[in-house]
Amino acid sequence: MDLESLWEDTCTLLKNRMNHIAYTTWVGENMFPVVLDGDQFVICSKMEPLISMIQKKYLSDIEICLTEAGGRPLKAVIVNREEAEKRLQPDGGDNSEDNDPHLNPKYTFDNFIRWDSNRFAYAAAFAAAESPGEAYNPLFIYGGVGLGK
Repeated sequence: MDLESLWEDTCTLLKNRMNHIAYTTWVGENMFPVVLDGDQFVICSKMEPLISMIQKKYLSDIEICLTEAGGRPLKAVIVNREEAEKRLQPDGGDNSEDNDPHLNPKYTFDNFIRWDSNRFAYAAAFAAAESPGEAYNPLFIYGGVGLGK
């Protein structure tokens, strides 16, 4: 089972276990899966200041539903955006001949965390990377802090 399917199945079970308001407020669009590492399922919460409260109130429910959806015991780890980005970085990078030494291997589309606020920037950057010099030439993204650049 892939990461997204496991999270969708877990969310379906959580909807039945939690009341509608609690699910919508704490899980719904505020959490997304990051990585499945052995028996640890890492989840990122957009509500960084409230992660400890979410863990105290809902971690056991999340783990029960995660274990049921996954068919094996799984532990949930709820992290903030910064920690999620760290967990997505490749360990030490790959120094193969195919990689340009001037490019940072952690800045890839695979590691890019997509939010509602940066979907357009992601789509434009991906289109520019897929067809360099065609769709967006040059690509310039401008905006204030926290707007999803």
